[in-house]
Amino acid sequence: MSNLKDKAISLATRAINSPKLLEQLDNEIYETFMLSLIPFSINLAQQLDILRPVSNPETKILFWEAAGILTSQKDYS
Repeated sequence: MSNLKDKAISLATRAINSPKLLEQLDNEIYETFMLSLIPFSINLAQQLDILRPVSNPETKILFWEAAGILTSQKDYS
């Protein structure tokens, strides 16, 4: 697992240092990566979201839930 964590953090760091890399990813791949990064580094995921905000509203809600900013509606039941 740490190898996956290291790869995710390394890729996110490279993308933050060279934002043009983010332009090469289509929205679906980018948003999947953002959501996958959150368990390893919320801070890096938030930095990426500043550079290239998630455009899909449903994915944005998932991002907020994963980051602990928003509570899932299921939790209100």
